[in-house]
Amino acid sequence: MYFTPDRTLTYLRDLLAPKNKIVLPRNRSKLLLALIPDFLTIYPCAQIIKDWSANFQSASESEAHFLLGAQDCFWESAGAYTGEVSPASLCSLGVRLVELGHAERRALFGESDEQVARKAAAAVDNGLIPLVCIGEVTAPGPIASEAVGMAVSECAGQVRAVLGAIPASAPVIFAYEPVGYGR
Repeated sequence: MYFTPDRTLTYLRDLLAPKNKIVLPRNRSKLLLALIPDFLTIYPCAQIIKDWSANFQSASESEAHFLLGAQDCFWESAGAYTGEVSPASLCSLGVRLVELGHAERRALFGESDEQVARKAAAAVDNGLIPLVCIGEVTAPGPIASEAVGMAVSECAGQVRAVLGAIPASAPVIFAYEPVGYGR
C-alpha cells in the first residue's frame, strides 16, 4: 500500500522507458530488477513488463532480468479462503517472486515463523521464489555485542523454519530488516 496503483504504474513505465539508461541493452546482463506492487496492480504491471519484453530477442532473456513479485500469498494453492491470494493465482499472472514475513505483517497480523514457512512451501510448490523477510523481534540492548548475538539468534530461528519447510534445492532469498525499520 506504499504507492497508489497509478503511481506504481507510472513508476514502472518510467523505469522501463528507453530514456532510462539503467535498462540499456549493455546493462541488462548486469541487472536483476524486481518490482513487488500491491495486489491491485500486479496484472497491469505484468502487461507493461510483457510489452517491454517484446523488445528482446527472446522473452526468457528479459524475464531472467526482471522479476515481478507479490507482497504476500496464502499457504494453500486453492480453497475457500476469502480474501487470501493463492500462489497458484499469482504464478498464473506472471509473478515469480513473493515477499513473505515482512515485519509489518508479523507485527500487525501476528504472522508466526511457522505461518511464513508454510507460505514459503506453498510458494515453492507453485514455482515461485520466496523472498523471506527476517529480523530481530527484540529491541537491541545497549551492549552492541549482545545486541548482535540476539539478532543473529532470532533471525536464525526464522531462517531455520523456512529452510525446514522447503526442499533443499529450492531457491529462496532472505532479506534482513533491522529492528525498528519503517517505524
